[in-house]
Amino acid sequence: MKKYILPLILLVAGFIVSGLHFFKAESKEPLKLDIQTSKVLMPVAYKVYASPNVLGGKYYLFKMLITNNGNKPVDDIDISFRIPRYIDWSEIESVNRLNPGQSAVITCYPVFDDDIVEKTTSSRETAEIRINAGEIEKEEKFALEMKGRSEFVYTSIPSDEISGYQDMMDNRELLACYITPEDPIIKYYTQQIQEKVLKGEMASVSNSPEEAVRFLMGIYNATLRSHMVYSGTKGVPAGFGDIHSTVQHLRLPREVVTGNTGLCIELSLLYASILANEGLSPIIYMIPGHAYPGFKLNGQYYAIEATSIGGEGIGGRASAQDAIELGMQELNEFIQAAQAGDPRYMILDVNNLISQGVLPMELKDDIFLRQKVDEIAKTFNPPRRATVTQQINSGSSNDDEPESITKSINDWLKRTFGKKKQ
Repeated sequence: MKKYILPLILLVAGFIVSGLHFFKAESKEPLKLDIQTSKVLMPVAYKVYASPNVLGGKYYLFKMLITNNGNKPVDDIDISFRIPRYIDWSEIESVNRLNPGQSAVITCYPVFDDDIVEKTTSSRETAEIRINAGEIEKEEKFALEMKGRSEFVYTSIPSDEISGYQDMMDNRELLACYITPEDPIIKYYTQQIQEKVLKGEMASVSNSPEEAVRFLMGIYNATLRSHMVYSGTKGVPAGFGDIHSTVQHLRLPREVVTGNTGLCIELSLLYASILANEGLSPIIYMIPGHAYPGFKLNGQYYAIEATSIGGEGIGGRASAQDAIELGMQELNEFIQAAQAGDPRYMILDVNNLISQGVLPMELKDDIFLRQKVDEIAKTFNPPRRATVTQQINSGSSNDDEPESITKSINDWLKRTFGKKKQ
């Protein structure tokens, strides 16, 4: 009898071990989730976030690897999410079946309402994920920073993955979301420039380099006559989890107009909005610590130094001719640096970005802002000064009259392009 005791003990132990292994396998979570989340969202880019087809689909809310970690198939897996106050529960997609060991990748591109651009302050939000598959229910949450519409975060790449200057500026394409040619206020401001600065003398701007340059100089003269001020400032370092970036407060082009001041990048965004409204192809040239606007026409690039209107860091106020000559000089330096392979010299080709789906925000008309534009437009075409005494007292002369400005522009264009404007 004793000779059977040891085998019996071993047999019972085997059953116990097998049973424990069975119960352990059954107790494993049937669905395993690995989630990669966004740490920060910018309302200005809400149209980009909504599409997997824009900029390689890199601007998702979260990406999730869902794996069947159990011993039997899991059918009809529904995945939904919400961001309270902004997006109600929304289904992303369904997975018909996951066999044991099988995985699926789920990527969420959130669709915000247009009024998200009314958000003006930063806030801490929570996104929620829900998974339903028959009796299986799982919920996950993660925090994110929702910026105000004017707060621009220059990179979303984690610090340990930054390999160079371009990674630090990885979100630069999203600056195109601030370019708003269809904004009713920008359209109205452009109309005032056409009528009061350029006297309605616009002919084939989108086909003639001479007319396009004349229009570019007209924008500059509008900002010069309204005494718009260049205000220089730097971004503020900020951290979002493992992301460390520069965050800069950017006024919308309409706010640059009505506030009559702008940073170099803000002035560039304003120019790009006006140029796009006129049917031109805007370009923003970005170099270390600076940006300036221009356009591309018939394969040629043009630029103007918009900050020559004066202000902090700028000595005096330059004429439109001086501003465009400086811009073209900077453009030559830009081309040389870019051809030498300096990654810090980058362009934003606005029309190209728009064609890729980097679309501007929707903005509503505003009667108060139109009235502000009306007040500013009065400076475009002031009454003639009748006497020399008045000229001396005002500190200016008839050289500042709109007719004189138009003549000086035309004279410069004649010298530069070798022909008189038709």
